[in-house]
Amino acid sequence: MLHKNTLIILIRNPLKGLVKSRLAAEAGIEKAYRIYKQLLARLHSNTISLPYRKCLFYDRYIDTDDYWNEKIYEKYLQSEGNIGDRMKDAIKQAFEQGAGKVVLIGSDTPEIDEIIIGKAFRSLDAHDIILGPANDGGYYLIGMKHPIAKLFDGKQWGGNLVMQETLQEIKELHLSYKLLPELIDIDTLEDLNKSGFDQWQQDQIA
Repeated sequence: MLHKNTLIILIRNPLKGLVKSRLAAEAGIEKAYRIYKQLLARLHSNTISLPYRKCLFYDRYIDTDDYWNEKIYEKYLQSEGNIGDRMKDAIKQAFEQGAGKVVLIGSDTPEIDEIIIGKAFRSLDAHDIILGPANDGGYYLIGMKHPIAKLFDGKQWGGNLVMQETLQEIKELHLSYKLLPELIDIDTLEDLNKSGFDQWQQDQIA
């Protein structure tokens, strides 16, 4: 079966002490765990109604008893290796299953919504690669029309040169690209404060 537009979502299983380690080192395990669960809830809310095939990739085990409805989200397990390997393998799998366009996102950027994702898919009509730059030098979204393994190899993931190195490789491969707006990935307490996400969540509860 062909799936013209496939959205891949990479998440971590929300286990206390095993998520948002950099934030936990600054703000404590409890707060980091709470923030990550809220990030997942926001991501779920922002993607559940999207009119694309949606593939959810867990990092440790496939949870068949959470709020990600299996009738809406196909569930898979991320492959072994670093984040580059896992992204590369998930994208390759989607294309092998018949995707025409693939957009991949993570779970650390609360501003990713239907507008950003829709723009990424539409922009692939005229460009080979779509990238969403993150404030830390990486990216929160990557989209493409066929798998390009080179973009995911030989990088220091988590470093501040990932975006720059990826753009250089895209240019060397003579591919066209489009950049989406820069957004904040929440990895540290500074990121959290800049994003306003924690205060936003408190305001929703109040």
